[in-house]
Parts: sequence; structure tokens; C-alpha cells
Amino acid sequence: MKVSVVTLLQESNVENFNSGLEVLKKQTLGFDNMELIVIDQAESKSEEQIIELAQLAKKANVRVQHDNSLKVEELRGKYISFFDFNYSTSPHLYKNLCQEMDKHSVDFVSANLITSIREDRNLAGAEEVIGAGVHAMTGLKLINKESLLKMAGENKIELSDSFIELLNVNFYLRPFTFNYVNKQFYRNKFTFNESYVNNSISHIRYIAEHVDLSASKKSVSLMKVQLLKHLTFLLDKNMFTDNLSEEEQAAAYDVLRNFLGLVSKKEIQSNDLDGYTPLFNMVNKKLDEEATHYIKLLRSKRHWYEQTNKYKQYFEKNPYDLEESLSWKLTKPLRLFNKWSIEVKQWFYKVFLLTLAAIWKPLTFNRKIWLVGEREDQAEDNGYFFFKHCRENYPKEKVYYIISKDSPHLYKVKKLGNVIYHSSLKHQLYMLVADTYISAWTFDECSYPAPKEKFIKMFGKQLAKKFTICLQHGVIIHNISPYLHKDRYNQNLIISSSEYEKKIIQNTLGYSDQEVAVTGLARFDNLHELSVKKQILIMPTWRRHLFKINKSNFLKSDYYKA
Repeated sequence: MKVSVVTLLQESNVENFNSGLEVLKKQTLGFDNMELIVIDQAESKSEEQIIELAQLAKKANVRVQHDNSLKVEELRGKYISFFDFNYSTSPHLYKNLCQEMDKHSVDFVSANLITSIREDRNLAGAEEVIGAGVHAMTGLKLINKESLLKMAGENKIELSDSFIELLNVNFYLRPFTFNYVNKQFYRNKFTFNESYVNNSISHIRYIAEHVDLSASKKSVSLMKVQLLKHLTFLLDKNMFTDNLSEEEQAAAYDVLRNFLGLVSKKEIQSNDLDGYTPLFNMVNKKLDEEATHYIKLLRSKRHWYEQTNKYKQYFEKNPYDLEESLSWKLTKPLRLFNKWSIEVKQWFYKVFLLTLAAIWKPLTFNRKIWLVGEREDQAEDNGYFFFKHCRENYPKEKVYYIISKDSPHLYKVKKLGNVIYHSSLKHQLYMLVADTYISAWTFDECSYPAPKEKFIKMFGKQLAKKFTICLQHGVIIHNISPYLHKDRYNQNLIISSSEYEKKIIQNTLGYSDQEVAVTGLARFDNLHELSVKKQILIMPTWRRHLFKINKSNFLKSDYYKA
């Protein structure tokens, strides 16, 4: 048997079990020429994966076990490799690595994780590999069985991700011979999520606690710096600041504090880590919450610094002033003519629409006209239920609903009649002849014809005379200012659902007693016809204390629990 491949099947790689197994089966070394030991620790396997494992276990060269202990001397391969089902690589990888081992008679050879180092870079000595970072140190290896026995001893070893990474690191701290095969690449299809970050931090802690300190002082120091760099890399991610719980973040900061006690200020400064000095100072003083906020600010500052430099460099390379160009000067008359023609067209259109409105209003016998709306494609909130009530109980009244032609709710409104399509000529006309605008939001937010700014510019004087009513689309229990404030939105009437809510509106939004009516919300009537159905409920909220908080804090909130 040429190679013994040892792999842990875990929650972190179970989704790639099938593809990882295919990588091994397609190796040109020959799957029958490999011993495969699968240590099954995954609980969430699919039925197909369970069957696949059972069939694998029947093969003479495959062993499936649930116990994570392993005795190296019982492995049948000349060479040993620790494989992860997340790995993806060439079918020639193990064949080429075996050839390297046979050719150079070294203790181990290492392949190159494709994201870690350049293909043309030679890593001849242990210190060079350690200096290339954690990915280089922990790369996939093919290890001489005798060398692994020297490292692990003849007793059984308890395998875990952390222990395997520790083995990988220790190989560079002891006097083993090796060959780093730069052109033998493999990929790692891990998912960068909370689990990956937590596991990686756990691995770093384990390595720091168990690493071989008998190596040269320089190698150990360099290794600790690289582990600190990788730890800082993990902390400097949105995944850490926004998705990990406070307890998980605290555990990570504990690991960082331990490292800061092992690495000198000089080592930090000489390894491009001095930019994190404020973070390190906060962590040393156990200001963990402040440290998390600092990381967020640091990321934001870095982002905008990079953006500024990007555009600065662009404008340095492209200093051309468009207005000084010949083409700009030659086309100036055309642009002026175009601007003038647009203004003339708008003037004629304005006169046309105002004239049409002056004619149309008397034809309605000057009856009151109400326009009702919600969002332009929506008919499901208080606007729709108010309109429905009006049409069913007062069908002769001039009440119209504004909705877009392609709205999925159009059929509901069409049944009731008096539909006006959003931004149509009729919509623009009725904006001028109507007396009252009614909306579940505010009418100018959603129910003005598009383009809204252009329409307001032409008919602002007329629009200012309309009576506006806000039906609301929820119940106010907190101060939501500046939204809906009288100074900004200037509604003539706001509907509220209770006297308590009315007081909040008066106290926080600046409306008088006469400008707030307690009627209950129109859609409340529909609750009498409530029918239970199987559905997924999506629950948005305006709660400001939940704005931009991370996942872990959201899961602790009363809102989530309720």
C-alpha cells in the first residue's frame, strides 16, 4: 500500500463529502493503491451519504470508524496524508507527491494551498515556510510513516482538526527534511462563516498551548507572530464583529490576550501589525466591547481610504477638463437648444393640463374627489381597506385608487372600480382636480406621478392647496421623528388607533389635537375575517434599538423571542 489517507468527516466538511471522495477516487495513483481511513464524526449526514459510507466500509482498503483514536504503526501505507473532504485538487496530486518523496527521500513533502503563496516562490527552509503564514505551515502533506511515528509516538493519538494542524506546524519546528512542492496546488472549499471563524480561533489556541518550544528561538518567535497575524485577520472581519455572539468574541479576545503576552512590541512593529496597536491595547485592558467597535471603525476607515485613493489615482491619470474640450464647446449650442426645447414643451404641457383640469372640474359638478393610494404597486394596507370600505358603502362618491398597471394587486382594486393607473395622463389630471389625497404612507412619497420632481416643479402651487390625510401603516408606540413630523411632511390629518397613540403623535410629531383623529386603522376591520393558513411570516420592524445590531444581539432581543 503506497499511501494511507486519514480524513475526519465532520459538520464542517460533510456537505463536500461526495465531491471530496470523488477527488480521492480519481487519483491516478490508483484508489486501490491507497488506504482510506474515515473517522466519522458528522451527525447531519444525508441518507445517501450514510449508504455511501456503508458501501465504502466493505472495501478492503477502506476503514470507517467513529472512534477518533489512531495508532500510526497500524497504518498500511508507506506514506501518510491527512485529507479534508473540503479539498479539491488535480487527480495527479498524490502520484506527483509520491514521486517527490521517492526521488528526494525526505521526511515529508507539502502541496501548496492555491490562495496562500505565489507559484514561482521557492520555500527552501523551515523559517521561509513559517514566514509565508499559517496556510503554508498547515498545507496538505505527504509524510513518511517513520517520520510520523517519531512525531506522534507509538501510542494512539486522538485526532482532531486542531491536533492535525498542530502536527503540521510542529513539522517545521523539528529537524525534519522536506520539500515544498509549489506547483502542486489544491483548493479548500470551506464556507467562511461563524463556524469557520470559531474553529480557526480554537485551532490557534490549541497550537499555542501545545506547540513544540524546543525548536530554535527564532523559529518559535516567527511561528507565534504568524499565528497572531492569522488571528488578527479573523478578528478583522464582519463575520467576527457582526455574527459572533459576545461570548464567542470574548473567547477570541482571551486567545488574543494570551498571544500578546507571548509576542513583544518589537515583533509586532516589525511584522506589519503596529496598525492594530490601539486594538491590542484595548484587549490588554479587557475593553472587549470597545475593541469590537474599534474593528468596525478601522474597517470603515480603511474602506474609504482605499476608495479615496482609487478615485484620486484615476483623476491623476485622467486630469482632462471636459468643459475645455473642443467637442464640449462645439456642442454647447445644441445643449442650450435642447434645454430650451424641453422647457417650451413643459410649458405647453403645463398649460394643456391646467386647461384640461379647468374644463374637467365643472363636468364633475364640482363634487369632492378623493385620491387614495399606498406604494404604487401595492393594495394590501390601510389605503386599500379604506378604499374598499368607501366603494362598498358609498359607491356614488368620487373616490379613486392609484396603482401601477403591472401591480400583482391590481385585480383586487379592479373589482371595486375607479382605478387610476400610476403616472398616466388621467393620474396627472386627477392630481389637479382632486380635493383630497389619502395614503397609508404619505401621498407625496408613493402616489405622485413620475417623475415626481418634475411634476412638483410644474404644479407645486396647485399641489400645496390639497388636503392630505395619512392613514398610517402601523401603530406608533415610540418617537419616530423626523419621519411624519409636521414640519417636514405637513399632513393635514393623521389617523391613529388610540388616544394613547394620539398623544405620542402630538408630543413627538408636532400635530395639534384637531389634526389627529382616533378611528382605528382601516385594515383592522379585516381581522374579523381572519383565517389561519400555512405560511412563512416575514416581520420587518422600525425598532431603532435593533438598527444595525449584530446577529447574536438580535437573537437576544425581546422582539426576536416574541
